[in-house]
Amino acid sequence: MVGKAGAGKTFALHAARDAWQASGVRVIGCALAARAAAELHAGAGIDSYTIDALLAALDRPGPAGGLAHSSVLVVDEAGMVGTRKLARLLDHTERGGAKLVLVGDHHQLPEIDVGGMFRGLVNRLPVVELTDNRRQRQAWERDALDELRGGDPAAAVAVYNGAGRVVVGDTAEAVREQLVSDWWTARTEHDGPGDRGVMIAARVNDVEDLNDRARVRLAAAGELTGPALPAAAGREFQAGDRIVCLRNDRRLGVVNGTRARVTTADLAAGTLTARLERDGRTFVLPRGYLDAGHVAHGYAITGHKAQGLTTDRAWVLGSDAIYREWGYVAMSRGRDSNRLYIVTGADSAEEELHGHGPQPAADATDELVQALRRSRRQHLAMDGADIAGIPTHPPCPGSPTPHGSTAPARRVRATRDPTRCAVALGRAATGRDDQCASTGKTTWSGSWGRYRRTTSSEQRTSMTGGVASPTVSGTRVVTWIAWTA
Repeated sequence: MVGKAGAGKTFALHAARDAWQASGVRVIGCALAARAAAELHAGAGIDSYTIDALLAALDRPGPAGGLAHSSVLVVDEAGMVGTRKLARLLDHTERGGAKLVLVGDHHQLPEIDVGGMFRGLVNRLPVVELTDNRRQRQAWERDALDELRGGDPAAAVAVYNGAGRVVVGDTAEAVREQLVSDWWTARTEHDGPGDRGVMIAARVNDVEDLNDRARVRLAAAGELTGPALPAAAGREFQAGDRIVCLRNDRRLGVVNGTRARVTTADLAAGTLTARLERDGRTFVLPRGYLDAGHVAHGYAITGHKAQGLTTDRAWVLGSDAIYREWGYVAMSRGRDSNRLYIVTGADSAEEELHGHGPQPAADATDELVQALRRSRRQHLAMDGADIAGIPTHPPCPGSPTPHGSTAPARRVRATRDPTRCAVALGRAATGRDDQCASTGKTTWSGSWGRYRRTTSSEQRTSMTGGVASPTVSGTRVVTWIAWTA
């Protein structure tokens, strides 16, 4: 299932889980991050785990390991999951006779690990797509996000600029002060201590700088009270501080991304007592957790921490580190407003060196558009080979080889079963097809034939008497793919 930001993927999964469980089907979920797994459980009612924890359980030998037959495994934020991990989940799904449901958006933040598999499967298998954005309240903002998601940042930036959502400053210092000032104004006039808004930046040091500036205002307003408890990286925490946990610790009841507000800072014990923003539960962070640097202030967060988050307002710090997928995620967090802050020109040292002032604002937006044109999406090696015209399977029988000889006839077996197709694709992408490496044919059941994706049409190798003969279909077919060694 593919859904744009704000399309209601979790809501749809809640309905699907109800239907599955009403039919007696067991449903479990997983996600790359523990926070995403916790939100899948809270929002869709699906018992969920991190992918690493689930794989460790599935890999156990004996009856304790593996997926139950006919069960459903939901993978949330699948677009961020690396190809190798997805391939392992696909192997377990096929082995256990289960159903795998991948949920995500290949236009949002890409995989950090070797990736491209989710995108590759979307291009090859039937897809349920949620197309209506139900998060942003203004129609023009939904349209602008569609332009950015679809790869036209110039149109998106023009719309944002026309609505006054792009803020331009002469220096980095001025831009950051303006961003935090706007956050503070919204907080004092609309939100109150509830902080129904968040600042977002690409770099960790930028996040820390925005957090420091926010705390200066909070302290001056008397919202930070009691003793200041020192922690790692020079950070201090007081009652009233908003914090974000950076490491999973189930004993403490926190995961990487847990957001809370400090209620007590105990200097003698070296502990923080905090209350979760989501459900009001309180927990205590011990000295060891703090000294290890696993807690940060939470007024500003990185784009990766922001994916999956919904808030009322977002203030986004632009920089040369942003790219299309990051910009789409950051600018789609707020229901009511999302503002982007950029610098007009070079820093003061460069201006002094070259003797010129800030560049025009139009040039700054042009640079912003160029940054948002850059994409960090990943592709499978076989997709790149198809684009480049490099064969990804043995030559068809009778076709000339690079040495001028003729390729021998091969017995090829293919499948039109989407799950088996995905397993084959995963093995091809990771080079782990131990079942087909030497035999020249697959072990899958199904229809005879082989499908190869091309840039213009689909080439099908049909089977006649067990001998492959090439035919070309005039219709573009992307539903199935099969392959051989």
